Amino acid sequence: MRRWMAALAATVTLAVATGCGNPAGVDGMLTDDWPELPAAVGFVPEANVCHEYAGWVRRKATEYRPIACTEKHLAETIQVGTFPATVTEYPDGGTEALRDAYTECDKASRDWLGGDWREAPLTLGVVPPSQNAWRGGARWFRCDLGRRNSIEDDAPRSGTASLKDAMTNGSEPRYGCYDFDEDENDAKPVPCDRRHTAEFAGTFETNLSWEKLSTDGSNDAIHRNCLKVMARFAKVPDDGNLQYRAGSIYYYPSLDEWAMGSRSIRCLLWLPDGTNRSVRGGGTSALPIG
Repeated sequence: MRRWMAALAATVTLAVATGCGNPAGVDGMLTDDWPELPAAVGFVPEANVCHEYAGWVRRKATEYRPIACTEKHLAETIQVGTFPATVTEYPDGGTEALRDAYTECDKASRDWLGGDWREAPLTLGVVPPSQNAWRGGARWFRCDLGRRNSIEDDAPRSGTASLKDAMTNGSEPRYGCYDFDEDENDAKPVPCDRRHTAEFAGTFETNLSWEKLSTDGSNDAIHRNCLKVMARFAKVPDDGNLQYRAGSIYYYPSLDEWAMGSRSIRCLLWLPDGTNRSVRGGGTSALPIG
């Protein structure tokens, strides 16, 4: 092939040297009329697919193997977003860029689920590309939903169905009532018409730093905010007597969730004497001063 090309080049040179002109309609430029090659397109993950592994565990692109959500999985990609062009540094945990992506994913999750994932044993994660892929120009991020074992155990729980509309069709039950053991450590889910000592009241967003949140010094501030959540839930006055009506138990995000952008505190209404009814909207008769 190389010899033929060399001979062709010599022939063209000879033709020019001998003064042979171009035929009509031929300009002599070999490449100016070729269409432009399409721009190179890098890897971008799919939405509406599931994965055998938790999405926020970093994996190589070569290990990307989405599966149908009817197969056993730990994560579901509900949306694929794009970091804005103004983001030049890698969006690692704790960065504003990752928190902004988390906010976008949070909104997408509400539309997907038909409700707030914080009110059920679910998790939300943001998966950026690897640092090598980022250096290569990748700017996507995945919004992944997953299941957790319980309100107090964030270990991944597998599923065999999509979470689409899970908060409206009842496929993922919302947090409800619990009966704690004597050490107040093990929250056993029970129907609210059976004796229980706690009930999920809702969530609030905290502005505490991780350092303050993860120390005992934050207990009072979180307790006061949970009392406000409980007052709205039970429809009782948010006043000085509220602390005598019920106590609070709360759960805050893991460090990994915090780094992605989660600031939600889950509040449980604590009834040490127990009750066999839900106090939701029950007013002062359901939550009397003790």
